[in-house]
Amino acid sequence: MSPKDANWNKDAIPAETFQQDDGLSFLNQNEETDDTEVEDNTKDKQIYSGFFDRYRRDGLYRRKLIQTVWICWSFTMLGLHFCQMGPALPDLRLIIQKDLETASWLFVSRTVGYVVGAFVSGYLYDRYNRLLLFSLALAFMGGTNGAVPWFESFHLMIAVIAFHGFFMSAVDTGGFTVVVSIWGAEGRSYVQALTLMFGVGGSLSPLLTELFLAEQRPENVSQNFNSSALNYSTNHEENQRDHVTTQSQL
Repeated sequence: MSPKDANWNKDAIPAETFQQDDGLSFLNQNEETDDTEVEDNTKDKQIYSGFFDRYRRDGLYRRKLIQTVWICWSFTMLGLHFCQMGPALPDLRLIIQKDLETASWLFVSRTVGYVVGAFVSGYLYDRYNRLLLFSLALAFMGGTNGAVPWFESFHLMIAVIAFHGFFMSAVDTGGFTVVVSIWGAEGRSYVQALTLMFGVGGSLSPLLTELFLAEQRPENVSQNFNSSALNYSTNHEENQRDHVTTQSQL
């Protein structure tokens, strides 16, 4: 089709159309796009310049931070449970009526459960909902810990403590896994916070456990002391008497 047949009118087309493209228009367009991106990033930095401002405005950040705070509190409970058996061992011995050598198997059973829980929970966290598994492990950790003093049988107590170690390990493994999945590369400081809260719970554990231990009986202590003193004085008098008799015979 010729221009004449299409009634082509050159004057009806803007003059800019016939200008040669020297490549500057494309560069100018890129510069405008870059300037827009810089302005957007600057606005984002201005909006979230402070922690409280970001917490108030960014809903996703607020939800992630709340989840991390609860996980840190869970690690405080984990440290409390982890360091509780040592101070509670004398009372556990009274419950199961075993000597110290036999009662030390309670620590072995918890360690075995802890190792098994690390392998099993690591497998499960990779395949199922991590928050759900972490919540269940935390609930069972508290339940098994509360059930330990109610078993007077030595073998049943060993089994319960082994399950307690299993769920403790699941909480330990799951806490780090969930925090890393929530924050990604930004989670380094939050992982350190988990370790800090575990130490806080471990430090408070002996003080809180002491409140629930069996009461001391000072009368028994004084009675034992008096009997020991009486035996010492009796033996001392007998030795003195034997010494005097020996000297008189000489």
